[in-house]
Parts: sequence; structure tokens; C-alpha cells
Amino acid sequence: MGRGGEQDKKQGHALASSELPTVGELKAVIPAHCFERSATRSLLLVVRDGIIISALFALAWQLPCENLSLVDWILWGLYGFLQGTAFTGWWVLAHECGHGGFSDSTILNDTVGFVLHSF
Repeated sequence: MGRGGEQDKKQGHALASSELPTVGELKAVIPAHCFERSATRSLLLVVRDGIIISALFALAWQLPCENLSLVDWILWGLYGFLQGTAFTGWWVLAHECGHGGFSDSTILNDTVGFVLHSF
């Protein structure tokens, strides 16, 4: 892979550093409300993901564990994908806690991040 203005020989193209937007230019085109932190909204996202995770677990509890048919294997695979996606949502929220993007409160960020990363 190329860096800055170097030629990327495998891809056959080059980007000059002057063609790339600066961080300031990127921030300027993002609406201001996207940078506002809300503890209420963030906690609602944690609860929403928790409900999704619980619902998927409750549905999976109904699936057979022995003598699986092709449909059962497909449903277990689908469950794994969906549950993994839901838990990734929790991981992303916990990760944002570490960056201070979850809320303005350091204590809330640290507590929620620790609890979510414990799963």
C-alpha cells in the first residue's frame, strides 16, 4: 500500500497528500449535533442492545441441541451471526466509553465501559 503521495504498484494509482481532506475539513462538513454527547441516548442504546441480546437468547433457547436437521443448523448459524452482531454493538459502546464519547461523565463512561467489556 502506498503512503501519502507514493505510488501503490499493486492497485496502479496514487493519491497526493494534497488531495486528501484534513481532519478540520472533515469536521467542518459534519453537522454539529453529531458531536453532542447524551448520557440518556447512550444508555438507551445499551438497553436496546440488551433487549435484542435477551430476545435472541430466548429464541435460541427454543432451538433443538441434538439430532439437528439442516434447518436447525441454519437457524443456529443465523443465531450466531445475529447474536455476534448485537454483542459487537455493546463492544462498540464500551469502546466509545474509553474515548469519552459515551457521555460527559468520566465515572459513567468508566462504569459502563467496564461492565460492557466484562461480557
